[in-house]
Amino acid sequence: MNKKIMLIPLVILPFALTSCNKKIGARSYGDFLYKIDSDTNTVYLMGFTKEGEKKDVIVVPTTIENRKVTTIGYEQPRVFGSPLYQGSFYGSYSKLYIHSQVKSIIREYSGHIIYSSKDNYNIYMGGEINTSIKSTMYFPFQTLKNNSLDKDLYNVGFSNLVYYLNDGTDNTFFSDDIDGTKVEVIPPTPYNPGYTFTGWYKEPECINLFDFDNEILPKKQYDSEGFVIRSETKLYAGWTATKSA
Repeated sequence: MNKKIMLIPLVILPFALTSCNKKIGARSYGDFLYKIDSDTNTVYLMGFTKEGEKKDVIVVPTTIENRKVTTIGYEQPRVFGSPLYQGSFYGSYSKLYIHSQVKSIIREYSGHIIYSSKDNYNIYMGGEINTSIKSTMYFPFQTLKNNSLDKDLYNVGFSNLVYYLNDGTDNTFFSDDIDGTKVEVIPPTPYNPGYTFTGWYKEPECINLFDFDNEILPKKQYDSEGFVIRSETKLYAGWTATKSA
């Protein structure tokens, strides 16, 4: 009789854990695998699809299923024991772009979840983010100027093309590093509830649209010691208020 009673928790527990896992279902979208948190109604990226693993350039989307992409990786609470860390982003990319509306990268305490088979790969950040990644990471200058990221990351560069949200703040959204060529990677559409995005402009007043097809960015300039002279081309998001029904 006692043996039968002791078996009950072992039978119930798998069903309880299965129920928790169904709350956040794994799906695919473009280059990414993702889960939706039903409590926060936001998207957690979980890894690359088979197609994404083969891409040379990867751009993190801002929304999936009309929900905001906020986090890379997922920390799932468990009934017993430590949280379960999920997510692994391994591919053959040489460039990975992460916009500033992603606020954190969740990883297990031992190791990194974002890495590439390429010997040299770069990650371009739109702004500050809570993580540490083993690669060259490019940030907008003001991001490094305003916090201590440069002290925590050993291989940091300054982006010379920076996209600003232009939403009443001076927050950056996306960045790139370009040397006398056209822009090859166009940012995903930024997320701004209540507004419709109208394009990327050369000035905050949104007068002249930037021509991605034809405009050439300046070549990098170097000082007498061979160091790159920091410069920044700024582009600004344009917005119109969404008409209410």
